[in-house]
Amino acid sequence: VPNGVDPFYETKPTKIEINNVLKKFNINPNNPILFFTGNHTSNKGLDTIKELSRFLNIKSTILIGGKLLNQEEPKLFCQGLNNKNLNIIFTDFLSLSEQRAIYNIASILLFPSKSDTLPLTIIEAMACSLPVVAFDVGGISFLLNKDCGYLINPNNTKKYLETITKLLKNKFELEKTSNKALARQKKLFSWTKAGSKAKKIYETLMVNTSIPKD
Repeated sequence: VPNGVDPFYETKPTKIEINNVLKKFNINPNNPILFFTGNHTSNKGLDTIKELSRFLNIKSTILIGGKLLNQEEPKLFCQGLNNKNLNIIFTDFLSLSEQRAIYNIASILLFPSKSDTLPLTIIEAMACSLPVVAFDVGGISFLLNKDCGYLINPNNTKKYLETITKLLKNKFELEKTSNKALARQKKLFSWTKAGSKAKKIYETLMVNTSIPKD
């Protein structure tokens, strides 16, 4: 039984919500936005985001969502980085409406997690037509396929970075992928479908399970 997605993410944010996010975090909407959201623990792959920050040569914004470990974290992350093409923004905690707005204005969801299960973040992004570039760990390959996302061998950080660069240079490819991501989410990952499937499994088990008589 797959995970579903909060129906909140299946509706579009208002223009006011989008403008509030752009203003609050001082985001330039004219440049591609690469969005990471999650815990800032080592398994979530922020080291890969830092490598991307060193080498990406396309004018972009890297938006790092999720609660800060401490107030010094942004400064320590950016220490030694001197990439004039990038604007790196740490958002700290995001409300649901802020996260949905960012999903809808971002170009790519960065998901370089090194260990995971069936992350809801990916399904939320798909529900907002946001292409995902992820390492192929855990159950992520069940969520994404080659048409609606990009799976990279977890030992190949170079390929991860190359894929981001290639996509940012190909808006047609990104648009095609975003449409297919939404279609796959609608087809497979909703709580209605998950509930229906769970009910069928339960009914099958009840029919096939013999109950001992007294």
